[in-house]
Amino acid sequence: MKRILILINLLVLTNLLAAQGVISSSAYIQTCIQKTNCFSTNNNSFLFYDDAKEELILKIDFTKFKTGQDSLDEWMEDLSGSNFYFVGHLNKYDVLHLGVNENRMFKINGNIVFNGVTQSTSTEVILFIANENGILSQKTLDNTFDAYRVNFGLSFLPKDFKIHKRPHHLTKIITIGVAAGRLNQLKPEMQGLIKDLQRN
Repeated sequence: MKRILILINLLVLTNLLAAQGVISSSAYIQTCIQKTNCFSTNNNSFLFYDDAKEELILKIDFTKFKTGQDSLDEWMEDLSGSNFYFVGHLNKYDVLHLGVNENRMFKINGNIVFNGVTQSTSTEVILFIANENGILSQKTLDNTFDAYRVNFGLSFLPKDFKIHKRPHHLTKIITIGVAAGRLNQLKPEMQGLIKDLQRN
């Protein structure tokens, strides 16, 4: 019964995302458990740009990173329970004035919001525009930032977010990376997709 409910919720969310024209991004997560490197990648993360607040928002649901085919990915159960968010300030002027054959690096400050804890951090973001004739181009309706791609990484310690005492006792740095992330312009109808984002 529980599996059926999960599948129904996943189907509803997928339809909702498709209807709103939200494009997913590829992200990876990596850590080390007892000298074993643990790594997973998934194309189910989401990047939003709120041009009114000049905010870059990354949303990750770690439960979607489990492959189910490798016992090593059981450690990700320690990360489940709430969505992971990064919210950073990215100047709209810098975004809109990026040239087609140009890439820029920005150091942005923001917060990681995870497991009921908010912690400030900073990261370097590389922003570039995909060639319209390239395979990465995918036009969507009314998305100012459709051609933009984003690369960046974040790291955090499990104890900072109170997950180090869970069954797998994660203690090493956890790294999250986004490669050629797809930027979705955050619109009013998409606010429901980040409704669990707790802000100070």
